[in-house]
Amino acid sequence: MKFLPEFGIFWMNGFLFILPMLFIRLTLPKLMKRQTSNKLDYFPPVIGIERIALKAYFILNTTIVFSPLLFHVRFENTIIVLIFIICYSLGIIILTLSVITFSESNSITTKGIYKYSRNPMYIAYFLIYLAVALSVGSILFLVIVILYQVAVHFLILSEERWCKENFKEAYNTYCAKVNRYL
Repeated sequence: MKFLPEFGIFWMNGFLFILPMLFIRLTLPKLMKRQTSNKLDYFPPVIGIERIALKAYFILNTTIVFSPLLFHVRFENTIIVLIFIICYSLGIIILTLSVITFSESNSITTKGIYKYSRNPMYIAYFLIYLAVALSVGSILFLVIVILYQVAVHFLILSEERWCKENFKEAYNTYCAKVNRYL
């Protein structure tokens, strides 16, 4: 891996791996239920460092989604390709299952993949973004993905606080049974 990715206009760019994720995240909920999009787009109130994390999240997420348009896909060795395939495939599968399950619930989502993780969508995004970093062979892009994940952690804390306030004991019981990440 190099520090900077190879820049330019390429037909085989990193954005090709972002497109399926965008389709799953933006189109699948609309096909399932209209109100799900609003539910997926809701950010609970943030306090303290969470305010900085929310701003960082928007900046880093936008960078991660659109900058691969200019990054040439270049796999350097077989191990990188294998790790890419595993991360990307798992990310797409987890994201699809998460969106479907989340779309079916009007309350706390505790079924399906949410029986194993309280935040499978964020895990899926991380795996997909990690795979894109591997596909463009950039350490800088990988650092951006890691910073994104740190910002996401603080947003998850704000979501959990909101859920505890709104779903009270039901959410506390869920938290006792299911881990935040894995």
